[in-house]
Amino acid sequence: MKKMLSILLLILLTVGTASIAMAVIKDSPHDVNKMPARGGDGDLERCAMCHTPHSGTGAYPLWNRTQGNQTYQVYENPSKTTFDMNPAADPDNDQNSHYATSHCLVCHNGVASQLVNYPGPASSPNPDYNFMENPADLSSVFTNLGTNLMDDHPIAFTYDPAKDNATENNGFPTAVDYGSASRKAIPGKGTGTKYPLYGTTKDQFECATCHSVHDTVEYDGKGISQVYFLRVDNKGSQMCTDCHVNR
Repeated sequence: MKKMLSILLLILLTVGTASIAMAVIKDSPHDVNKMPARGGDGDLERCAMCHTPHSGTGAYPLWNRTQGNQTYQVYENPSKTTFDMNPAADPDNDQNSHYATSHCLVCHNGVASQLVNYPGPASSPNPDYNFMENPADLSSVFTNLGTNLMDDHPIAFTYDPAKDNATENNGFPTAVDYGSASRKAIPGKGTGTKYPLYGTTKDQFECATCHSVHDTVEYDGKGISQVYFLRVDNKGSQMCTDCHVNR
């Protein structure tokens, strides 16, 4: 009986989590039905643009996009100066080590990608989902960061407050437990927000450290005066100063 109750509870929690994710993806810029190339007719499977229930790829559960083998130049930091999505070329610094960044760049690097499994019988290719296979169309759908990220905030690096020096003096906070001792996060000094760290060592700063891909946080001016997908309202640069405390 206890075993049956445990199984039922797990199912309810899973369904509930999926429902929450769907609720916030709907009508957001990550909703395939709202993308300009689609015309917004509402008939496509929103989740399928990123996830598949079977035969997913990459380190992230049920991932539904081909990754490619791009190499990125990143803002120079003590950890690394490049980020490689080719495991054969750089097995310790690849898409699986930094999945919380590489999965974002699949759509935001200006390079076409394909679905692993298409919705419907036999995973037959569907032209309604194929607009992402044409790089020329991507700039009208996604922010195109390219592969040179040296002019962007550092990503895919080891977060270590000890690397801060007296000249910069950012005042980076020490990471704390995030939900459990097996996960870590940066504690926001001002807002109290916890910014998750990733990787097997749980100290990697990734795109998803600052961005909530399912757009789970509500704040004023979203899509107008502020961008979507932030982990906290950045009014007055409060998200920035959560980490850059002395700024």
